[in-house]
Amino acid sequence: MTNKRPYLFLIFLLIVVGLLVVPIKIPCTYHAVGRILAARSWVLVRGNDGQLAATLRNNYTGSVESYVVFQASTEGQIGLTIDDRVLLRGHVNFGDTIGYLQASEATEELTRLRSELALAQANLKVSASGVRPEEIRVAECEEQYASAAADDKKRVVDRLEALQERGMVSPEEYEVAKGELTLLELDRDLASAKLTEARAGAKAEELDMIRTQIAGLKEQISVLEERIASFTIIAPITGMICRAQVTDTVLIIHDDSDRLALLALEWNDSRTVASSDSVIIGWQSDIYTGTAKLKRVEEQVQVLEGRQVAYALAQVPFSTNTPPPGTVIQCDVRCGSKSIAQGAKEILISAAGIF
Repeated sequence: MTNKRPYLFLIFLLIVVGLLVVPIKIPCTYHAVGRILAARSWVLVRGNDGQLAATLRNNYTGSVESYVVFQASTEGQIGLTIDDRVLLRGHVNFGDTIGYLQASEATEELTRLRSELALAQANLKVSASGVRPEEIRVAECEEQYASAAADDKKRVVDRLEALQERGMVSPEEYEVAKGELTLLELDRDLASAKLTEARAGAKAEELDMIRTQIAGLKEQISVLEERIASFTIIAPITGMICRAQVTDTVLIIHDDSDRLALLALEWNDSRTVASSDSVIIGWQSDIYTGTAKLKRVEEQVQVLEGRQVAYALAQVPFSTNTPPPGTVIQCDVRCGSKSIAQGAKEILISAAGIF
């Protein structure tokens, strides 16, 4: 029994060498975990300072196509109202209104301008229609009262003047009465001027000034309304709406074009996949299954859970069976066949990497 061991080892060695030498091909398949992405995604977030920012990201190129910050003034804050119909429908088309922004300072300024406009228009209406009859009557009564008071005082002053000439009244008493007469005559003239103005109504210059004020207020209101209208948020892409689970993320839109699958390949496997001319990717999730077309394999090494990996991007045709973005999928990446020797080499390299 002991003498047979060298022969058994020799036979085993010959079998191994034969398998390595004989050009037998085995399927070349690598397993990877992936995640479904939308080709383009639009994300609306709220920062710690209360400002809103929208980012349109192209997941295929990895670039940001647009970045918009909805900035309010330092004194104001921005409020957001999402259209409930959009949320219930769960889908938007390009150009649809998603919601509205309210800048508190702009809204307060618009309210103030509208109040001033209403007051100016009421003032113009009153001035253009003339003074009311009862106001003219009051002015007439005031003018009559002032005239009667001045006439009575004039008679008193005339009597005092005659008495002074005969020495029966002191000059001081006469001067006091004369001064009072002067004041009463001024009151009479003022009341007469008011009566004349009330009967004549507002001057044309005054009406023109009020009309100019109204035109200026309307122009300010129009400019401010256009500014507030620019706070309307419009959908930049057509796609499905996703409610974010993160507190600072307000809304996410994933477009309806083909989906992408982001795969994490072992680094050594990724080199073989990248150099292969024919790559077939089969994937499956808990519900869906399908195939994907490899688009590119990254050249950079990434570390994922302590393993060296390279990310690969594959295109998943969009259909009713396509899983939504964020779905985790299991992928089998098939890239032709390889020899037993090549497979053994890969096993040894992987084993060396582990140890």
